[in-house]
Amino acid sequence: MNSQIISTQNYLNSNLGISTSIEYLRDVRLNELPLALLSIYELYEISILDRKFILVTVKGSANEVATSNEMNSVPSALPVTVDQLSKHFEMINKVMGLPCIIVSDSLEAYVRQRLIEKKIPFIVPGKQMYLPHLMIELREFGTRPQPQPTTIAPATQMLFLYHLQKESLEGMNFKGLADKFHLDGMTITRAAQYFNNTGLAKIEGTKDKYLKFYDSKQSLWEKALPYLISPVKHVGFFIGWTMKDGLRKTNISALADYTSINAEQREYYACKLSTWNF
Repeated sequence: MNSQIISTQNYLNSNLGISTSIEYLRDVRLNELPLALLSIYELYEISILDRKFILVTVKGSANEVATSNEMNSVPSALPVTVDQLSKHFEMINKVMGLPCIIVSDSLEAYVRQRLIEKKIPFIVPGKQMYLPHLMIELREFGTRPQPQPTTIAPATQMLFLYHLQKESLEGMNFKGLADKFHLDGMTITRAAQYFNNTGLAKIEGTKDKYLKFYDSKQSLWEKALPYLISPVKHVGFFIGWTMKDGLRKTNISALADYTSINAEQREYYACKLSTWNF
């Protein structure tokens, strides 16, 4: 019996005040399930309040790495999406005739919300359990919320300024944002969570999640101003710099291109840190 199952049994016994029995599932009917599915999960039978369920854990390293970039995947928990997990549970239930409960040491808050929306039972030992068949939803208590950064991360700041100055990001799902700005899905997710947790925007939607900004752009700017940082890492003065490939005009040089401001004799360019260290 793996450590997750032991932790789950202790968690249920201490919080529900009951004694549960858990056994590794060895049933000939398991042969009716696809081998690919059995290669992902370990199945256990548990009795809770005189009702039987199947506890499902992920085998080996699959429990540590998430391979899906979709927004409804379960980071650090499952190598499948929540929708795929729902289909797998339906297959197991059809064969075994018992409802399934996913067990994981850690699930992101938005993933737990996604599981609840799909009515998929889950247990995070020591933190939360959601067992709709028993009308039980126990949330964690006494845990400290993760402190928000005192500054906005560069990628998050770029998205924020783009929304204010260039084009509204509303109505564009997370995958669309990742494609548009050539960022990975996790970076977009972290940015969205920052917006949501600081009140700059709200995450809405279920399968396709997107940002909703309720304040005016002026209000958003004033609210975020104390947390904005300069993206400039270094400033230097060069004479006779001719390598302009990959450089972008900045400062007064950029303003002169976009406005009626007169350009200065000194030119200003921005470059990547890797170019700076050439």
